[in-house]
Amino acid sequence: MTRVVEISADAVAGVCGDVVAVRDSLDADWASLRTRALALGVRTSGFDDVLGAGDRLGSHVLPVVDRHLNRARALEQLRYGPVGGPIPVLDVDPAPLALPFTATPLDDGGTTLTWAATSQAEVEADEQQAQESRGIGGWFADRWDDASDAVADGTDWVAEKAGQAWEAVTDAGAAIGDWWERTTADLGAWIDTHLDGVREFIGRHVAVFRFLADALRIVGWILVVVGAVLAVALAVIGAMGGTAAGAIFGFGVGAVPGGAAGAVAGLTFGLKILGVGFTLVSVGDFLDVAADWGEGKIDGQELVKRGSLELGLALTSLIGVGVVGKILQKAVRHMPASWRRRIDDWLAPPNDRHRPPGSATEWVGPNGLRLSGDEVAEVDALLLAASRSEPAITTGLQRALGRVDGATMPGLEFRLKSPDSLYRKIATDLEGNEPPRDVRRAVSRIKDAVRYTAQVPDADFARGVELVTSDLSARGFTPVSWKNTFGQPGYQGINSAWRSPDGQVFELQFHTPTSFDVKMRSHDVYERLRLPNLSRQERTRLLAETVRIFETVPIPPGATALRGPEIR
Repeated sequence: MTRVVEISADAVAGVCGDVVAVRDSLDADWASLRTRALALGVRTSGFDDVLGAGDRLGSHVLPVVDRHLNRARALEQLRYGPVGGPIPVLDVDPAPLALPFTATPLDDGGTTLTWAATSQAEVEADEQQAQESRGIGGWFADRWDDASDAVADGTDWVAEKAGQAWEAVTDAGAAIGDWWERTTADLGAWIDTHLDGVREFIGRHVAVFRFLADALRIVGWILVVVGAVLAVALAVIGAMGGTAAGAIFGFGVGAVPGGAAGAVAGLTFGLKILGVGFTLVSVGDFLDVAADWGEGKIDGQELVKRGSLELGLALTSLIGVGVVGKILQKAVRHMPASWRRRIDDWLAPPNDRHRPPGSATEWVGPNGLRLSGDEVAEVDALLLAASRSEPAITTGLQRALGRVDGATMPGLEFRLKSPDSLYRKIATDLEGNEPPRDVRRAVSRIKDAVRYTAQVPDADFARGVELVTSDLSARGFTPVSWKNTFGQPGYQGINSAWRSPDGQVFELQFHTPTSFDVKMRSHDVYERLRLPNLSRQERTRLLAETVRIFETVPIPPGATALRGPEIR
């Protein structure tokens, strides 16, 4: 059967041009988007679908349209030549087709074609089909949704991988930290045990070590300032070049090259002077650390930790790397306690802040001391609570001591007990207990996770202690324990424990300048008395040595009569 159709070569050419434009647009825009997504590691399945559709436009649709365009143009060039518009032609169709018009023969042999008016039902049906049909815009909207989903999935994937990478880094850092704690504990224990002679020598000449430390720091800071000024000045001179600088400053520097090379040369010389200055500062800080060890303020492990840091900064400052580290160290050291705590919380791995039972790392200390992962987690919880309460406690104590003339707080920088020291204390307390050991009970007995020393002059000692304790009580602090050993054999001082308004227990010792000095010099004996498995003979000998050392401490007036506040 045949049918009559109208063909317009111009219309077909327009369709062909539209198809080509769509294909080229897909190739140009979506291919670049896919490349960027692939570089980010985003899944590109949605992009591939769009680009595949563009390929099919070129491989399947466009050839068919081109073929019809060629046929239309060939029909236009038939017998009558171009007709300038749609032309009716007969096309063979194997399926029967209902003609949309009626043919009426004319007397002259012609035929009149008459189209019937379209029914309302057909008009409505056509409109319904037009509404339900989806144009190319809808298809592209779907593809855009697919691409958006792919980008979202890729973003989630990147975030997940970044999180996994950070967890791997923090796990590695925790492993290194654990290794460092074990190594410094073993080395520190060896130093405390085998280098008693060195410690006593430093203790006897601690004033010399302090003087040398101060002298090195003063010279070092002078060189730091000089180096900074020279770095800027020589960089400017070098950038200007020798001739230009000589014309300005009035002296000959003609050998200095100009431009970037001269600036780098001048800056390098100044930074070398600055590096030498920071090296001297670090050496001075190391001598201070050694003096602290000699006086008994720190143990061998703390000597290894702080001493290795200072020596490392001293060596690396010579090549410029340690300069930045030393600046950061000084800046952090002088930050407010609340700022330092936030930095520590931020640097700590997230799992270390609220670790579930069983996730903490086992601690191994000297002389066979050991804590399981769960026991370490209990101690860490105490350390975290102490660090959060410390700033408010420190402020209250400083205000209370401010009422006493000449009162000071020596060792304030060590007010928070170190994790290793607390681990060792808990492990010693639990030594010999059969599992499961009651670590919570041992932690509840700790009173010095936060600890302070109030040093009051002898002449005003009794009155000063009463002023401080009454002020603390007025501020909402409640006494937990009180032990006054002035006038008794052995240790001379007052050891008290208090509970802050937020519930944190802390230790407060009262000393005169002499009793505090003797206490620090006897710290080595105290540390040895804390060791587990100490023989009875050795313990007796150490206690006798403690009595002998503290016999030199004069008893301040009224100290033996101080009974302290009422313990509720």
